[in-house]
Amino acid sequence: MNNYQKISAPKVKDLIENNYQLVKKIAWHLHGRVQSIIEIEDLIQIGMIGLISAAQNYTPVKDA
Repeated sequence: MNNYQKISAPKVKDLIENNYQLVKKIAWHLHGRVQSIIEIEDLIQIGMIGLISAAQNYTPVKDA
């Protein structure tokens, strides 16, 4: 197997650091709709828990 066929899994830390801004953006988008029900900090926290869980369970797939 050559180097081009190997699929290396990114580090969990890198996945989180590269995507936490997306969590904040989505949280602010949702907050505009539900601001009377939930605080922005709570939405961000929920999103970060989801991001961490997704990063820990991520497995790269060839040609995905």
